[in-house]
Amino acid sequence: MQNWLHAFVASEPTFTVFKGVSFDKAQSRRFAKWITFSLPFFIISTNIYESIHRDLFNDGEENQNLGVILYSPFLQDYSSGIILFHFLTPFSINLFSTIIIIGKAIRWRTLTLTEQRYKQHLRDQVHRHKQLLISPIEGVRVRVRVWVL
Repeated sequence: MQNWLHAFVASEPTFTVFKGVSFDKAQSRRFAKWITFSLPFFIISTNIYESIHRDLFNDGEENQNLGVILYSPFLQDYSSGIILFHFLTPFSINLFSTIIIIGKAIRWRTLTLTEQRYKQHLRDQVHRHKQLLISPIEGVRVRVRVWVL
């Protein structure tokens, strides 16, 4: 859920830049409240299959209860797809939001500041928004590292 919330927070400046002067702050707040309340239901509904197929196994020797999940081949594929969806979609939202912000800023600057070239504007904007580019990439790197270990 944290990845989704970060993605929606990162997309807010994109909507502001995209809408420009016609940006409606009250509508943005309503949308943020709607997302905040509906996101947990969405995530739970896509992961409900896991709790249905979970069983407890009592290990008599160790005197422990272990959680075991047995999936059919279809549910294994579905589970992999859901995990990838919940991983890649917030990453994509973050990355595309950053690209849109940089692209709009470059376009506005090339129209207003004609003495600089497009490449110079691109360099300036990438340098200015580098934390927005680095953040989702580092998040992917850390999560992939956790999966491998």
